[in-house]
Amino acid sequence: MTLLAGVALCVALALFEGFVTNDMRWVLWAGSAGMLLLAAWLTDKGRGAAGALLASLPLAVFFYNFVVVDEPRFWPHVAIVPIAALAGWLLIARRPLGIVAVLSVALLGAGYGNLVMPRLLADFNEYLDEPAPEISLVNLDGSVYPADAFEGKILVLDFFATWCVPCRAELPEIEAVRQALIEREDILFLVVGDGDSGDTPAQVAEFADAAQLDLPFVYDPGGLAHDALGFTNIPSLAVIDKKGHVRLKRIGYNAAETGFQSDLIALLGSL
Repeated sequence: MTLLAGVALCVALALFEGFVTNDMRWVLWAGSAGMLLLAAWLTDKGRGAAGALLASLPLAVFFYNFVVVDEPRFWPHVAIVPIAALAGWLLIARRPLGIVAVLSVALLGAGYGNLVMPRLLADFNEYLDEPAPEISLVNLDGSVYPADAFEGKILVLDFFATWCVPCRAELPEIEAVRQALIEREDILFLVVGDGDSGDTPAQVAEFADAAQLDLPFVYDPGGLAHDALGFTNIPSLAVIDKKGHVRLKRIGYNAAETGFQSDLIALLGSL
């Protein structure tokens, strides 16, 4: 029952991330709070500290596989899980000390989530100045997107897939940046359906109609442009200046990166 309870918490957290928010801070906080309450409940049912730690194992594995494997810098995600489990055990078994432990976990999670995590996520930005590869895209009706439309423009290319949760979460941020720079007619924003992700132009068009975003959508057949820019995953974003040089590349998105919009606006404003 102990391990099953831990697995149930992981399922609930996965649903929370998929349908509520992918903000890494809230996922961490929800997981820690759930772990603490689960450990307290198990302790009340007669499980000891060992039972609380056993129940924390599935969530620790969950955080390791879905967070730390891709970004080792986020190892505190895993460390906080058993700490929260022990705090839940102490809350029932050693009440005065347990209250202190719960407050300590809350402060630890808040400090890590609000102060450390956004700074780590900002490192997704790779600023550079290198010649861009030749980019060839198509419109969603299958016609070739005119290459001369890029001339004299700063390009913001955001590669996405319709099924990708972080991709969908990133798009309103891109739209907000476009609105903030709406008077800059020399900046061209394009949301690019990655043809290597399994989407068809028709699926991208259907998504674009439903999303009702003030952003132009195009398609990258076979993901050739995505690969030419050196990207290995989605969402991925590139900024190419008027001289045809790549000035920014980034892979990934999470709402916990509080400086996403301001950093992108600052870069585009400098070009």
